[in-house]
Amino acid sequence: MKLLLIIFSLFSLNTFAFEECQNLLSDCEYYTCINKIKKCGKRSYFESFGRKYCHKFAKWEHKFSSQGKNWIEDTKTCLITSIDELEEGLNCKQFKRAAVSQHVPCYINSGYCELSNKDKARVTATVIATMWRPDLIKAAMQVLSSCRKK
Repeated sequence: MKLLLIIFSLFSLNTFAFEECQNLLSDCEYYTCINKIKKCGKRSYFESFGRKYCHKFAKWEHKFSSQGKNWIEDTKTCLITSIDELEEGLNCKQFKRAAVSQHVPCYINSGYCELSNKDKARVTATVIATMWRPDLIKAAMQVLSSCRKK
């Protein structure tokens, strides 16, 4: 009986914590909120990639056209929503893999292919520091391939 009570209370705390992040669904701090719940550390996807690049795009948003600004907002919403819809029981590595897998559909569905060459160059300039990572190189190639098919 004690074990069931402990499990229930842990589940209740975890559910409350995720609910606590709901008010941040349109905010870069959503990544920090989820990271606190998942306890993945400062070098996790949430902090070292998600939050970092969310803020980076926000910082450079003024350099984008109005279409580019819309793309930034739509992509942010898509990425955060896709994370929010992931299964809570995933470990940190699984969460990262699942979150990274959403980058291609979020970029494409938010209109990356329709951006001007200038805005595409700004996107590249914003994320270029991560392009040495194999999973992100693969994602970039998938985005470019999807754009060629359109």
